[in-house]
Amino acid sequence: MKKLLSVFAVAALSTTSAMSVVACGVKKDSDVWVVTDTGKVKDKSFNESAFNAANKFLSQDLKREGQSSYLEPKSPTDLEPAYQTSRKNGGKGLILPGYQHANHIAKASEVYSEGDAPGTVVFLDGSSVKSGEEHYENVVGVLFKAEISGFYAGVASILYNFEKNNLKPVITAYGGGEHSPFATSNALAGYFSSVMFMNDLIEDSKTNENELLNSLLDIIGKKPTDVKDAKVEFAPTQNFYGTTAMSANNFFSGTFAQGDGTPLSTKLIVDGKADVIFPFAGPQTEDTLKVIKDRKSNALVVGADVDQTNLYGNYKDKFITSALKNLEGAGRAALVHSKAFKSENIEIDKDIIEGTDQHGNPIEGDWDGKDVWFGGQIATGKDNKFSADKAEKLMELLKAPGEKLSETYQDGTNLTQFSYVFSKEFIASLAKSATGL
Repeated sequence: MKKLLSVFAVAALSTTSAMSVVACGVKKDSDVWVVTDTGKVKDKSFNESAFNAANKFLSQDLKREGQSSYLEPKSPTDLEPAYQTSRKNGGKGLILPGYQHANHIAKASEVYSEGDAPGTVVFLDGSSVKSGEEHYENVVGVLFKAEISGFYAGVASILYNFEKNNLKPVITAYGGGEHSPFATSNALAGYFSSVMFMNDLIEDSKTNENELLNSLLDIIGKKPTDVKDAKVEFAPTQNFYGTTAMSANNFFSGTFAQGDGTPLSTKLIVDGKADVIFPFAGPQTEDTLKVIKDRKSNALVVGADVDQTNLYGNYKDKFITSALKNLEGAGRAALVHSKAFKSENIEIDKDIIEGTDQHGNPIEGDWDGKDVWFGGQIATGKDNKFSADKAEKLMELLKAPGEKLSETYQDGTNLTQFSYVFSKEFIASLAKSATGL
């Protein structure tokens, strides 16, 4: 049965705590809620993707009119009251986008376990793990194999430079916060492996007919003879070809706070002479863009998570591409496969993307109490320098290599350790799995 909140009922909720609920004259469905990552729902990023996922689920899967209800907490202290508010007002499914919710998943699970009909919490880009092998029974952890999208984005960056006849591009990247194997480090590892991947293909082509390299170069109208002298390079402080152990300070900014990405961006752009930089660091992308502008650098940027040409309109000419997470598709799929809406007998159509376990196996039954994994993509928006048709061709060519690379990453024996993931040997193993050489 449809549950719709009137404009007045929704607006009244804003008095419950320091958060806002905006009705805008549209009826809100109280079965599905989004609690934002302490920001506005219309942020052209995580929050908006979660909201779009909920709305698509309502309209296309439940065949309802109206929009998802949502709350916009102003600070992390407002998150848990928001969970309670959504549940008290009819919430069956709750989507939580982004890392701010990570320290509050236990509370969200508890709140949505109350009553005779437990609800489902969808943690978008986060895990359902409680501790060890134990999971929160009513939480769907939606995770992404960002090593694939990072790999795609790295190859796209290299091909773009080759197309512009820069045969020795310097490829750099950094993450926000600290080493996290399934939140930031996987994307960076995939991205850095693209350097060794392309260099290995080029070296192999000097003595063998390398069909994969031929096909990749064909995307940009080049031949192996055009790049026979090419050598993609790392910044000096991120040189995986060297013998010096890597330092985490050269790869991570330490926080996700805007402004804290400036020192590392400056080091990589100015001292490292970056041609491309991939800031996988939330709002610190803007720090990187400002350094490029202030230092009058020619460096270009790879965006993260969403097509960031839409987010940074004043800098959209600086983006080669973005390494994407299909937040909208994954969020919708999680609701479709949730226990909370099992009685709706939803028809699984071809537009609902498939999730797998960590090792690529299909998920059986409901998704509650499980981590579900999704693959990677790069942007196809019109404002990216690496055009949509080129991006589509690249992803088709690299689908199998990307999956092989992902298997190698996911099977890593010591992923929790920075020194393991950011070692010459591990990055080289990712590249080798992708080239098949």
